[in-house]
Amino acid sequence: MLQQFAIDAFYQTPEELMNLFPIPTVIIHKSSTILYANHRFAHLHNSTLDQMIGRKISSFSEAAGKSVEGYFATFARRESIDRDEIYVNGFYFQILIQPIYDKNNRVEAIFCFQWNISKIKRLQQVFHQNNKRHKEQLRFDQITHVANEYALEDYVFELKKSSQENEHTIVVLIDVDHFDEFNREHGFMKANAALYAIAQTLKFELRRESDYLIKLNRDRFFIMFPNISYLSAFTIAERLRNSIYQLNLQHQAGIDQRLTISIILHTVFIEKLTALNHLIHMLGDQLSLNKYHGRNRCTEYNQNPQAIRAVV
Repeated sequence: MLQQFAIDAFYQTPEELMNLFPIPTVIIHKSSTILYANHRFAHLHNSTLDQMIGRKISSFSEAAGKSVEGYFATFARRESIDRDEIYVNGFYFQILIQPIYDKNNRVEAIFCFQWNISKIKRLQQVFHQNNKRHKEQLRFDQITHVANEYALEDYVFELKKSSQENEHTIVVLIDVDHFDEFNREHGFMKANAALYAIAQTLKFELRRESDYLIKLNRDRFFIMFPNISYLSAFTIAERLRNSIYQLNLQHQAGIDQRLTISIILHTVFIEKLTALNHLIHMLGDQLSLNKYHGRNRCTEYNQNPQAIRAVV
């Protein structure tokens, strides 16, 4: 039947027909037996036509055998499939699949054409790897080497998924005091070095894996302490403040001629963490007001800006 099909359709023998194609080509019976193939297909499987014809495709490639079984199962369900991708002997191929029907309109065999897409596939893999690496780089601040605002969104998303109802987090905003003056006094290279030293010191002082440090724009940092008491968070904040003071980064306009930080803390229910930018902006506005009462301090957020008070 298949021989007559090929001869009637193309007016030459199936063997001649198969070898017309400049790519690996094969006709496979529904029993997974190879009926016809060209030399390119045989070469792909390190075989010859005499060795291949009449044998199961799975005897040459287990992966190809499973794929062929899947194709016939798909046709048996009256579903369509016209192409697929497989990996054979170190090469990626895209397969064009054409069903061959018997007189009862049932799929008797399939005609498969294979294009070698290994170069394209490897280029795609390199692209995806580079894209993934680039995305990871985008998640970190290039100066301080700590996570940035892009990473914060992902962290909050995962935190919400893993948290229970009414669980809270302490959010902390840190501002480097008189940093613009420090930049003008020492230049941007020393200013960047100072930001790096501050960031790494803050990171070192965070003892829990769940505590998360973020570098915001310019001279600000943001920390989240999930599921911790306010008193414990404040104690850590004081340790952070003192650690930066002990760095002794010389600054003429600073307290004791040192670069210092000012900190504000606030308790937020994790489920309420939606508008992060608004939260950070709100904390920043009050921290600026708090600084009028003194820098190098830890303060708490107060809903009433007229009643701002220092915690210490």
